[in-house]
Amino acid sequence: MCVAVKSGKVAHCFDMVFRVYDRASILVMEKPDILKVFNLMNEAIVYLGDRPLDANYITDLVDSLYTSAGKIDGTINWNEYVNM
Repeated sequence: MCVAVKSGKVAHCFDMVFRVYDRASILVMEKPDILKVFNLMNEAIVYLGDRPLDANYITDLVDSLYTSAGKIDGTINWNEYVNM
């Protein structure tokens, strides 16, 4: 999915996947969509030889992202968090 993961540029991979998923280029996504992107990246990591994370951990990760944005749900600007 993203060869840059092997070279240590994980943020670049997430940026690329979010841009592909965000067809309208509005840089904001709903929580279910962000969860879907994280799950897609988690599934893809298997093909690079790494173990995937547990599904509950992915959900907790997305919840933490929203907590750091001061939200429970709704939309967030994914570009701000990918580049952290």
